[in-house]
Amino acid sequence: MNMRASLLTALLLVACKGTTTPTTPTATASATAAVTATAQASAAPTTPPPSPVEVAKKHVSEMEAAFAAKDAAKLLSFYGPGATVGMAGPAGWQEMPAAAVGKQFEALFTAFPDLRVKMTRVLVAGDTVVSEYVVTGTNTGEFMGDKATGKKIGYAGASVMKLGADGKIAHESMYYDQGTVAVQLGKGPKGMTARAAMAAPTAEAEILVAGEADAKNVELVKAMNEGMMKKDKAAADLLTDDVVMSMQYDPADQSGKKAVLKSHEDMMKAFVDQKVDVKGCVAAGAYVACETAWTATWKGDAMGMKATGKTGTVHGIDVTRVNGGKVAGVTGYGNGLEFAGAFGLLDKAPAPKAPTK
Repeated sequence: MNMRASLLTALLLVACKGTTTPTTPTATASATAAVTATAQASAAPTTPPPSPVEVAKKHVSEMEAAFAAKDAAKLLSFYGPGATVGMAGPAGWQEMPAAAVGKQFEALFTAFPDLRVKMTRVLVAGDTVVSEYVVTGTNTGEFMGDKATGKKIGYAGASVMKLGADGKIAHESMYYDQGTVAVQLGKGPKGMTARAAMAAPTAEAEILVAGEADAKNVELVKAMNEGMMKKDKAAADLLTDDVVMSMQYDPADQSGKKAVLKSHEDMMKAFVDQKVDVKGCVAAGAYVACETAWTATWKGDAMGMKATGKTGTVHGIDVTRVNGGKVAGVTGYGNGLEFAGAFGLLDKAPAPKAPTK
């Protein structure tokens, strides 16, 4: 007889006051013991469930440890059944099964035996998690069919993860610049520049959980972006004087409101019919992360390159820092190779004409 049945028997005995067949002293003692045990269990203090920050810290620690151990199977265990991963490449945005990403992990571990992934910031909002991280390693193994270069890589990236009911990743969108990696390995196109290899961060990841008051920051970021696209001068008032734009696909940051506005003005002249489709935003603490798809037509020379006349779409995520009700900084993640593919920079040059006799 289980505890619940014993309790029920004891209660029936009390209620009926002897109208049922008397039980043996042993059975009565068992019922009494069950009631006492239940009362004691009810009185015992319950352990509160872990906080969202504690859960996030645990997951960060486990993922970093799996990368350090080069354990592709462990990394795949964080994904749920049927999970998918999306990322931008030269051919545009592509979705793939999580299992395919597992094979990429194995290839990376062969090419970079000392590969490390260190989380720097994590934003948690319900079933959505945004993580920023730095990937470092030394290329001492074959990579994408090329011999080892012995060079170091160190680049920043970001992921947006949607969690399923089982707490595992159901979908992940990954953002990082393949062009930066190519240049760091000495494989980039001639004349192409990129950020120098970053060192692995030593600080623990900053973990922020969304609160009701954070929604106002989303409205601020949207107002700033919409105003800038409409060339509304009032949008400039939403930037701090020392604002910093750190687009990881660019070789260097832009610092100060004047420099940021000048760069934006140049891009608005070069790329016409611009449209930004905001896929979604997550706000936690002083940060707002928004996924976007930007579409435009390249009509004017820009970034030291001739206009191609092509219309293209590129994907990215901007993590904006708010301070004092203004935008104080933006870190942007995207793939420069998607830009190159979308706007015709990777198109094959026409074959030279045969000389006429």
